[in-house]
Amino acid sequence: MNVILNLWTDFVGFWMDPYSWLILEIRTILGPLIAWPFSSLVATATAMICVFVSRISSNILMNKEKIEAMLREIGEWEERRKAAIEKKDIKAYRQILRSKPRIDRLKNQLAAERMRGSIVSMVLWFILFKFMSDIFRGEPVVVFPLFGYSQVNFAVWYIVISLWFAPLLNRLLEKAS
Repeated sequence: MNVILNLWTDFVGFWMDPYSWLILEIRTILGPLIAWPFSSLVATATAMICVFVSRISSNILMNKEKIEAMLREIGEWEERRKAAIEKKDIKAYRQILRSKPRIDRLKNQLAAERMRGSIVSMVLWFILFKFMSDIFRGEPVVVFPLFGYSQVNFAVWYIVISLWFAPLLNRLLEKAS
């Protein structure tokens, strides 16, 4: 009878508030892994995975060939413009300036392409931040020596790991591609 009541409670709980039910189920499954001292390892690994997923999704959405082509064309235009200025060739400089509106459009397209990846990365970062913060419920996960050996919760630790791991991951991904 007790098993049936538990199943019924889980079923009703899921349909009443699926998000809270999911958080509770994950907390139940993880059990001791989200309590001190294992929470520091789990929180660190989770934060790194979240940053990795966020960065990879951003890289997938950005068209790298298009970005490289735009950067190359803008760079070539800048070189021609600088060369014309150094040679003091007014005729060549005016001819180069005729293509400035196109270069400005390319710069805007480049900014939009980069912004698209950044927005997706940021939205995913915040969603994962909220989800994991709810799982850890603000409980201390790490003893952080920079703040006088104070205990910090997952939210603070997630931000610290993100600030440390994201640039490292960017370098690794740049070298890999």
